[in-house]
Amino acid sequence: MSYYTYYLYKYLVSSRQRRITDSNTKLRTKCRRLLQSEKVKDIVIKSILGSNVSKSRYPSFKENNFNEALFSITYAPDSNYSILEHLPPIAIVIQDSIDETAMADLVYYSTRLYEQYKTLPILVAIPMKGFACDKMLAEFGSDISINKNLFKVNEAKSCLLWALHLHVFTLESVKAYIHKSPMDRMIALICCIVQADKLSESQCQDPTMKTLLKLFK
Repeated sequence: MSYYTYYLYKYLVSSRQRRITDSNTKLRTKCRRLLQSEKVKDIVIKSILGSNVSKSRYPSFKENNFNEALFSITYAPDSNYSILEHLPPIAIVIQDSIDETAMADLVYYSTRLYEQYKTLPILVAIPMKGFACDKMLAEFGSDISINKNLFKVNEAKSCLLWALHLHVFTLESVKAYIHKSPMDRMIALICCIVQADKLSESQCQDPTMKTLLKLFK
């Protein structure tokens, strides 16, 4: 990324004021409790990096000061292993929706993570209301597939210069799998965040979902 582009995004982000509402504060508290748990960290790491990667490789986390995010956290790799195993930081961003402003934030924050860890990060964005327009969906949407109980993301390539991977998970992208039993653990996590108050009785009884809902209270 050129210095011009970097400072352009920096200006866009720093020139906006953070919009905080009571409902967002409540959601932020729930997301903090959920995403800081060891159980959820294990779900994210194994779903994104593979079942052979232990959560112990990511011993710490940091809550991010992310302008327009409802909540954001980064799982930080152990410095003793990150270089040898090429482990990237994993940033999870809960957004209201994905629009041009949200994407500017993601690009800017990715550059900050690169400065800190000297490797491009993996960004996991979960927008509560999906994409703001079809153009953004076509450009940045992630296609999910589950084959032999393995979670796989077929992502867009629009992030190649500024992130290792960008995964944007919406309710629309996972709806084909939310009625399967048992529910995939990453699918359950996405559903818990996006529509915890709209889950069916059978979905609430899913073993993974029951655990997540206890954390998301």
